[in-house]
Amino acid sequence: MPQVVETACVAVGVAIALAAFLLRRRWQGRPPLRVGVGTVASFEIDFTASLVLSGLIFAMAGLYLHSQDYRAKSLELARAQGQVSELRSELELFKKYEVNVALNFPESVDIRNLTTETWKKTRHDTTFRQDPAATQLGRTSASNVLAVRVQSLSPGDRVFFSTRETVANRERRRWRSETLEVPVAALAMRE
Repeated sequence: MPQVVETACVAVGVAIALAAFLLRRRWQGRPPLRVGVGTVASFEIDFTASLVLSGLIFAMAGLYLHSQDYRAKSLELARAQGQVSELRSELELFKKYEVNVALNFPESVDIRNLTTETWKKTRHDTTFRQDPAATQLGRTSASNVLAVRVQSLSPGDRVFFSTRETVANRERRRWRSETLEVPVAALAMRE
């Protein structure tokens, strides 16, 4: 809607100035217009010139309104781009990551006798909670190193593993890993 007003102001202003210029011979005998307040700030202007001046003022008002509308839109766009940038950085915090972890035991272990639990603590939790998903252990080339894949981690989450070795329905040994914190990192790429 403001664009219609701007265009109308410019069009009316140019039309008034053009009409005054084209019909100046018809209005040649008119007395000049006295403009002002009292005798201190008054002046006389030709009728045709006053119409041309009025038309130019109208056209300039339309251009001024257009520039103000453009300025307001550019400020709004800059603010929106700032909000998008802020939302993108916040969205990074909610991305879910998958991490592969190597559990390094002090000696050889038999994967068939092990039960491993994953314990997680998000940035909003006060204590660690056991991950309800079953922790799957995988073999590696070393007999004392097993691989674990942990899913659905967010930056800032912390995780540790608790492993029990059970032989003949009796717990033989228990291990607890160090705590791993999922990093909050933005890495710069170089060529």
